[in-house]
Amino acid sequence: MDSTAWRNMATIKIYVGAAIRGGYMDQDPFAAIKIRRPKSEVIYLTEEELLRLTALYRSGRLEECTQNVLRFFCFFVLLLCI
Repeated sequence: MDSTAWRNMATIKIYVGAAIRGGYMDQDPFAAIKIRRPKSEVIYLTEEELLRLTALYRSGRLEECTQNVLRFFCFFVLLLCI
């Protein structure tokens, strides 16, 4: 099961639990099902890729929208590192 399917099933399971507690359902269809979170593979940028991305950002050749998205993600990551 991929992470999107896992997330959707986990969300449905929350609503089913609420429906059972609210008296809208008698049985839990998830009672016999264990929904396991899949392991995700994290892929990091190489130093070369990071340098190329930085050079592209600094060149000003990107469209404004793309520049803003890149700026947001780069500086957001910096905040997480503090």
